[in-house]
Amino acid sequence: MELDYAADLHINPDELDVELLCQPDLSRKYAHNLTQKKKLVAKLEEQIKVMKAELTRRVMIKPMKTVKKDNPTGPLIEAYYRTRPEYRELKAQWIEAVSDAEYAELAYKAVTFDRKQALADLVQLHHDQYFAGPSDPRDLSKEWKARNSRERSNEAVSKAMKTKTRKEITNEA
Repeated sequence: MELDYAADLHINPDELDVELLCQPDLSRKYAHNLTQKKKLVAKLEEQIKVMKAELTRRVMIKPMKTVKKDNPTGPLIEAYYRTRPEYRELKAQWIEAVSDAEYAELAYKAVTFDRKQALADLVQLHHDQYFAGPSDPRDLSKEWKARNSRERSNEAVSKAMKTKTRKEITNEA
């Protein structure tokens, strides 16, 4: 299932009825994505526990071969399994999966709560005849695009200004 977060958050103010009808399916899609990400995290956590147990057992069965001591201590056993490449790779996968799950949760909340509230607010504005003009109706789509264009321009200027070094700023003064 492919998600397009930016497109999914977009609301067409000229089709509020269609947007409202699509909202439950959109929420379900993001809920499903979130549960899949959390499921992967749980699977990786279990794999890490199993690998840790197997590596610990390996040390206990053959301590001289693995850690070069007859009676390995807890910290020595931990050092052994934490430094194994296979353990480190699995742990890196887990960290990535946790990050993905956290992002999926934020996206789910944005789509389910923020987008839903924005839709409700737009419907209320429509109900209050906010969009009804006396003779020259506004084209909200054009105004929205113009505003987004201005914001992107402002972000580009702001980013360019932040990249100047102190020396450049001092030289200009």
